Amino acid sequence: MVADRKRFPQIDSERIVRPLFITGLPRSGTTFLHALLAQDPKCRAPQVWEVMHPSPPPETASYSSDPRIAKTGKELRWLDILIPYFKRVHLIHERYPQECIAITSHAFMSYVFESMYHVSSYRIWHDKQDKRPVYEFHRWFLQHLQWRSPGTHWVLKAPSHLMALESLLDVYPDADIVVTHRDPLKVLPSCASFTRVLREPFTNGLDNKKIGIEVSSRWEGSAWHSLQFRQSRPHLQKRFFDVNFTDLERDPMSVVNGIYRHFGREIDSSAELAMKTFIAGNPKDKNGAHHYSLEEFGLDRETEKRRFQFYMDHYSIPPEM
Repeated sequence: MVADRKRFPQIDSERIVRPLFITGLPRSGTTFLHALLAQDPKCRAPQVWEVMHPSPPPETASYSSDPRIAKTGKELRWLDILIPYFKRVHLIHERYPQECIAITSHAFMSYVFESMYHVSSYRIWHDKQDKRPVYEFHRWFLQHLQWRSPGTHWVLKAPSHLMALESLLDVYPDADIVVTHRDPLKVLPSCASFTRVLREPFTNGLDNKKIGIEVSSRWEGSAWHSLQFRQSRPHLQKRFFDVNFTDLERDPMSVVNGIYRHFGREIDSSAELAMKTFIAGNPKDKNGAHHYSLEEFGLDRETEKRRFQFYMDHYSIPPEM
């Protein structure tokens, strides 16, 4: 990519205008909503294949037939061997939109590493770092991808944006941000189970209780940090749109229309048709049900409820049975 930039210095002139970021607690519908909004033919979402193999910059004319797509499809089949349960817990395909932690992993400063590996020393170091350079790299990466394959706007996603809203808005001052919300008593065991699924191929020493403590601490802190940030900057409230998981699950197109309306964006009939087709083709538990419980990760229901009550109350999140 650095060599590409030297050969084509005009990439530096690419402007990233009004990107739409999706964030929220993990397992709260961010992946589904990202994939759904990415069905709009006018927009641009970073696809798995181009994030894995970004050089040379993709081109509109060959975007659907680039040989890197087939290459990535073969590489993703290793997931079926390494992590057979993966597709039950996360949507992935070479042409699905990829989340931002995969982009920032190229800069070696990403939450993808703490998700997949038990590397507490890296996590401690990463938490202390200034995140602005990471978002500057993220913008640099998007410039590269859109140079010969543009869209009206970017649709992007990562739960970890909750931890760095200030840096995100410093680098993307005109960003629109969708925040998904879900009952933490459902989020925590699902997230802990997903963490276990990700880490199992890479370690012989998984401890469910330690994973539970880690997940609860990480996302309580993230929920608190993002809430404090938003309350301290009331002038930015119009830049945020909150989505309840139960609303997204019940009527996804109503949520989509609310997002477009709130941010003054237009949705046309081709986008609506593509989104409805995606919804019909991706029912809940399409690849099998994902089973988990608080108890298997040593998490006490009443304790966790008290820890996250501030979050539940502020966003009026209904408990899920």
